[in-house]
Amino acid sequence: MKRTIPGLLLAGTLLFVFSIEPLAGDGGEMQRTWRHDWSEFMQELGSRLQSRGVSELELNAIFHGKEVNWSGRVTEIKRPAPNEKDPHIAVEMSPFEKNMAAVKLRFPYIKIYPGKRDWQTLEGIKVGSEIEFSTRLGFITAHVSLDSVPNELLQRPTPMGRMGYEGISPRGGTYSFFLHTIGLTAVSMRCKSLAELRARAENNDAQSQYELGQAFGFGRFGVTTNVVEAVKWTRKAAEQNHARSQFILGRCCFDGIGTTMDKAEAVKWHRKAAEQNYADAQYILGFVYGFGQGLRMDATEALKWLHRAAEQDHPGAQYYLAFFYSTGRGVKKDETEAVKWFRKAADQNWVAAQSSLADRYRQGVGATKDLAEAYKWSLLAASRGDYMADLHIAGLEREMTRQQIAEGKRRAVEWIKRPFNVPGL
Repeated sequence: MKRTIPGLLLAGTLLFVFSIEPLAGDGGEMQRTWRHDWSEFMQELGSRLQSRGVSELELNAIFHGKEVNWSGRVTEIKRPAPNEKDPHIAVEMSPFEKNMAAVKLRFPYIKIYPGKRDWQTLEGIKVGSEIEFSTRLGFITAHVSLDSVPNELLQRPTPMGRMGYEGISPRGGTYSFFLHTIGLTAVSMRCKSLAELRARAENNDAQSQYELGQAFGFGRFGVTTNVVEAVKWTRKAAEQNHARSQFILGRCCFDGIGTTMDKAEAVKWHRKAAEQNYADAQYILGFVYGFGQGLRMDATEALKWLHRAAEQDHPGAQYYLAFFYSTGRGVKKDETEAVKWFRKAADQNWVAAQSSLADRYRQGVGATKDLAEAYKWSLLAASRGDYMADLHIAGLEREMTRQQIAEGKRRAVEWIKRPFNVPGL
């Protein structure tokens, strides 16, 4: 029987587990970045909340780490400062409300946690600004109105502790969801029309050229999707040293999207972005040099770029860097160093790293043998759909005492409920 964290431990709670969608899967296949506009995201979220058998844990695993391009109005800015513990910007999104059988779904605002390097892109942004931005989905918190619930129910125990205002109302209620996102890869003042955006782009504004490319790529402002036109404007921005455009152009060249497939040209543009410290490009360069992907393999180059991206908390780079250390590819084999990087990626919910870390703790390789810790990471990997983790769980349970199993479950819950930390802050 398939075991998962939701089924074993926390089904029905409003607590979410995170996931990161890899740019390259365990088998080395490139994957496209997932995107949604705001209304599509809300429609999908609402549909999934209504689906039978979909717990909130599984729901968050679907969305966390996905890249999106949205727009909204800035309602709050807390810039980094010595006494500021929570630097962020809050963005009010377009009104959306979805009534369901038991709840009314609302998203009043989202909270963006820019990394240290992202704040420079926000210099011209102020409260009241209408902005376009690209970010990665982080985590979702929820609050529920319990006006109609008797007071005694507020003290009812739940898997999260007391119900309070973050519990589950057995009589339904109004749920307000608050979405927190990680980092900003692009942000600009919002254009009100395609004509305005095109005028800025034709005036050689690199950010507007990038956004116009996105408009043609994803059919914004009512335009018909046109990947050739999208690549044309993305290239113009890339030629002006716009790092994200260089990265996107590299992906287009690699896959032959809107342009001729040319892997050497792809590497050229990825390198330009990587040299500007763009972590996704550094990761792709490390992956391409490490595994070939139609080009020559170069372990030294792979390690260089994987290290740079891993130091910026890129979970894919951390995972493959750990893989290099564990196999001795291009570097002296070092299982302790491998476990260090596996853990960093696992803590960002990179499922392959969680499985690898579980195996290290089970075997006592690179870390002290700890079956409860192995069980914890196997449970977390299984909650992300790793079918091999289910096999590992079955094997572990034959080796473990009931006390060790209970401890492993406790640690898994503790990990899920840990405070949210934004890489780079």
